[in-house]
Amino acid sequence: MTKYTVQVFYEDTDAGGIVYHANYLKFAERARGDFLKQNGLSNQILLKQGMGFVVKSVSIQYKAPAVLEDILTLETTLQKMTAASVLFNQKVTKQVDGQTKELVNMDICVVLIDAKTMLPKKIPPFLKEQITVK
Repeated sequence: MTKYTVQVFYEDTDAGGIVYHANYLKFAERARGDFLKQNGLSNQILLKQGMGFVVKSVSIQYKAPAVLEDILTLETTLQKMTAASVLFNQKVTKQVDGQTKELVNMDICVVLIDAKTMLPKKIPPFLKEQITVK
């Protein structure tokens, strides 16, 4: 599991002053990129090798709102890996009165693709080894 922190800015909120629902997907994307970095990789490295991850499916449960200037923590956990895909669980939390409060829970499946053909590609052994939680 890796942790990534993000602050909520004005641009992240809607007319009601809470984080716009789709912005959690942006935060999750950043956290998955950070997951790769913490495991010695990056999207740039993968692209140079002619491959990249794309989102296949998303399931989101919104539990409580985040508001302007909140500091959010995204916990990214690898749940399952198949021949060409990786399922991540991503939780968004914040501290409230010294307690951790879960705001959003997401299951996001990404598929490795060949950058030229844009078709799914088997995850190479070196990549499986690096992204498997140690």
